[in-house]
Amino acid sequence: RERAIVLARRPCDRVAVAIFEPPRAPPGSTSVLLPLRLYKVAALGAHAAAFPGGTLYVDNDVALRIPRVGALFAIFDAMRAAGAAYGFGLDGRCVPLDHPLSNVPDTFCERNSGLIFFGDAARSSDLTSAWLDAMAATSADGHDQQPLRRVLWDRRDALYDLPPEIMCRRCTKRYKLDPCDYVVWHSHREKRERLLADATLCGYRVP
Repeated sequence: RERAIVLARRPCDRVAVAIFEPPRAPPGSTSVLLPLRLYKVAALGAHAAAFPGGTLYVDNDVALRIPRVGALFAIFDAMRAAGAAYGFGLDGRCVPLDHPLSNVPDTFCERNSGLIFFGDAARSSDLTSAWLDAMAATSADGHDQQPLRRVLWDRRDALYDLPPEIMCRRCTKRYKLDPCDYVVWHSHREKRERLLADATLCGYRVP
């Protein structure tokens, strides 16, 4: 029934639909976010190899600058040239005070998981499997960046850091960054709507 509803609401028939059974949160977990984030990471692992040339994942609070989407797909070429398996962008803060990790240098920052480029299928599957295990074992607040940081540190030779002009996490009235200087605008919808009129001038379509 859920699949039929989603199929009926697709914007076009090129959108494929897959129903995924979410993993359960570990016994004793009290985090409201953890089951949702476990679902996300498990689904990423199941679909990381969806397309032979590379799979691009975007969160549902990400807006794309339509005239510049070609710059996103060029990332896959850059990753292959660098021998990298997956690409992530840096998060707004390097390491939050409540996300310490032993045996990971403070200079190795957290990466944001709202925009992910999966290039090499086998290594991407290995990453998401380890990430899921780390989430279940260590994520106290339900956020995925802290366990992801651990997993990426152990696999840093396969990591590609996205250029800073690709994604903006601080394009809000508070930080006064212009989303038109970026390709991807990653922020909650209500924050994007405050700047929507100006941002549509450079090609954003904000859901």
